[in-house]
Amino acid sequence: MTIKLIATDMDGTFLDEKGTYDRLRFERLLKEMKARGIHFVAASGNSMPRLYRIFEGFEKEVTFVAENGARLVEKGETILHQTMPRSEVAALLDYYADKLVEYRAVVSGLNQSYRLKEASVDFRPAMMEPEEFEVFISHILPVDDFSQIPAHEPISKVTLLIPEDHGRIAADFNQNASGNLVAVGSGYGAIDFIQKGIHKAWGLGQLMDRYGLRPDQVMTFGDGDNDIEMLQLTPHSYAVANASGPVQAAANHLIGHHKDGAVLATLEKWLGLD
Repeated sequence: MTIKLIATDMDGTFLDEKGTYDRLRFERLLKEMKARGIHFVAASGNSMPRLYRIFEGFEKEVTFVAENGARLVEKGETILHQTMPRSEVAALLDYYADKLVEYRAVVSGLNQSYRLKEASVDFRPAMMEPEEFEVFISHILPVDDFSQIPAHEPISKVTLLIPEDHGRIAADFNQNASGNLVAVGSGYGAIDFIQKGIHKAWGLGQLMDRYGLRPDQVMTFGDGDNDIEMLQLTPHSYAVANASGPVQAAANHLIGHHKDGAVLATLEKWLGLD
């Protein structure tokens, strides 16, 4: 098979249980992929400040499908940013009006992310080290009310940082809320709200058009509900062992656990570097 693009989710897939990875192994893989003309894509629900920190030193060599497909970054430059209509954002915030503080709502824009000052930041996702979480929070601007977000700020997604009950809360929204948004679980203890049809597979499709690639030239890795579409995109799709049943069913191959570096090991074997 001639693979020309490899895309992997981050939390719960590429990253280990501490939210890190073996940089030396990755650097070796990246060098080999570059020699073979293969694009490496980090496909994540995360915003760019955290993704840049994860791949510090590799920023220009990794292509990013960030914010669940809403933002594409290549060689350090944003090449596409799909924004949510402000009316949809307002309707979502109104739907959770009495829960925005409890659910630690975060509104992500192109230039800045925002959270309510009143919301606690004592919840740290299990797959983030304390130092990493401090950096993550430091990039989120506290505001008294979300109405203070500048009118010119393009919004790409809204996130609820909830330690448990993700499935029930997401299912409730998808069943009962009107509008063009859908709730999907992320890999680090959160629910992302994105536009219907704008997901990681959509973002990868934009890159495939840009590079002139077919689905059978793409390899994908994932673990969460927000990875299902990109796993269904190509016959070369891999779910990690810690993925849920529906995610494993969406993939054509099952590999080891994310905490054991299964993505790195799979790529090393495929590239003949094991």
